[in-house]
Amino acid sequence: HLDLEDKCMSAGRMPGEWQYQEEDQLFPGCKVKHNLKLMSPSPKVAELLFVRVLLNNMHVCLYGSKASKKHRIDPPLLETYMGW
Repeated sequence: HLDLEDKCMSAGRMPGEWQYQEEDQLFPGCKVKHNLKLMSPSPKVAELLFVRVLLNNMHVCLYGSKASKKHRIDPPLLETYMGW
């Protein structure tokens, strides 16, 4: 029973992790693993991670992502995403 449950959970977890994998490839210096602590008192960490997500979302609008290609979903136009 647990093996089947683990297999089902794994299939759903992998696409959820693709975004982080793509962000790590695009922005290797902004990994949380590189001594960036989310709960750090420094606002620079939160700002850096916010910019990382924003730039990644803009990249997805322009080039798509693994998840959008797998599910055949077109991302929004960059102009629509940015509200231009």
